[in-house]
Amino acid sequence: MFQQVIRFFRSGYGLILTALLFAGFLGYHKVYKKRIVERELLITGCARSGTAYISNILQQCGLRIGHEKTQKDGVSSWIMCVNTKHVPWAVDSRRRLQFAHIFHQVRHPLKVISSVQTEGRPSWKYIIKHVPEIKWEDSPLVKGAKYWYYWNLKAEAQAEWTYRVEELGTVWDEFCRRLGKKLDRSKLEQVPHNVNARSHQEVSWEDLQQELDPDLYQKIRLLAKKYGYS
Repeated sequence: MFQQVIRFFRSGYGLILTALLFAGFLGYHKVYKKRIVERELLITGCARSGTAYISNILQQCGLRIGHEKTQKDGVSSWIMCVNTKHVPWAVDSRRRLQFAHIFHQVRHPLKVISSVQTEGRPSWKYIIKHVPEIKWEDSPLVKGAKYWYYWNLKAEAQAEWTYRVEELGTVWDEFCRRLGKKLDRSKLEQVPHNVNARSHQEVSWEDLQQELDPDLYQKIRLLAKKYGYS
């Protein structure tokens, strides 16, 4: 029986069948790769801007919003600020995802610049690939400052709305209105603000002014003011 199968696949009919099966596989693979997955919400911004915090709150409210991992209702992800296939560790590439809403979450620049210096090499490799203004030889403080500025510009450009994570309680009604959902405000008090916190040294505006190019320093101050930070 086995030899008969071998002879069939070596025959002209067998070769045709093999070719058809292979073509069908390639066609299916191509369609699968192009399949778009729709989700409700992407919250993005800088790393160390409370993406884990907001994900926890929304999960407490009953939404399936993952942190750096897409779930049924969406994801909170600094990595997905960039639409690329190659990501350092996120399970999903944004290339096949489409979101009904994209929110831009910001945090005080000094807090982010201080904290983001704790990110590891894989994160910085990914960031520098998409922000060429950052150089490997830059000091940690300069890297963090450039990152806060350029990454927020990327996020803001694609988002329908920008809000400060520190003012989440104040903007909660608008958050819900934009999503078209009524979410339990009391959950804001049930999630600690230090979710995913790391120990780090704080930096000041004076530190930035001393180390940054004056033009970049001024741009950061202006963007911070635009977002409501002094």
